[in-house]
Amino acid sequence: MLEAVLHGALAGGTNKPTLVLLNTCLLGCIFVGASLFLPALGLPRELLPHIAVLLVLAAGLLASINWLVAQTGTVAPEEQRRELFGDEAQRAQQAQQAADRLDGEGPAAGDPAAERKAKDQ
Repeated sequence: MLEAVLHGALAGGTNKPTLVLLNTCLLGCIFVGASLFLPALGLPRELLPHIAVLLVLAAGLLASINWLVAQTGTVAPEEQRRELFGDEAQRAQQAQQAADRLDGEGPAAGDPAAERKAKDQ
């Protein structure tokens, strides 16, 4: 799950694990802020309006992020991994071609005549 969250931070789109972690963090902030209203903490009354504004802002941020993701949709973590690192099959094919060039089986890099001959075969 942590890998999917890291990929979600670097690639385009939002995946579900990233959204779950973000919602959990924002809800935790809201609960901690709401706990400041408890009379046992002994905070001055002048701070209560400021705490209320912070709670409203946090709730608004949570709602707006979820609304935006609902409008745009989520992306699969595998799709984000492909965006970051490329397709594994394509990378394997490129590695095989490079190995063939080193072995002399394939066309030499930068040799147009050998590349045309390889395409014709």
